Amino acid sequence: AKELAGRLAANTDGVREVHNLLSVSSADSTAVQAQNAANDAGAAISDAWITSKVKSSFLYSRNLDGLNISVATKEGLVNLSGTVLSNAEKQLAIETARNIRGVRGVDADALRINS
Repeated sequence: AKELAGRLAANTDGVREVHNLLSVSSADSTAVQAQNAANDAGAAISDAWITSKVKSSFLYSRNLDGLNISVATKEGLVNLSGTVLSNAEKQLAIETARNIRGVRGVDADALRINS
């Protein structure tokens, strides 16, 4: 590829001399780097989407007080924290989060029942 670029430049009208300082990285390496960057961006977008979807589901639920539940997502794993009024409300929060597309798991150990 470097040689071809040098020949093309040398054969261009008006070019008198070519100093070919190009360096060519392997296509596989570049493709892998591009895919990794896309995956990282996709994961961040997915986590943000999951968090907002879980939170909005809590807020629209008549049986959950979504204002007292914090939601964080990392790599599809949802962490719930805060307080709920009963074990039934805690289980509903867990099930609601689990049913969101893209959720790989739910950790509700930090979600406390306020007695």
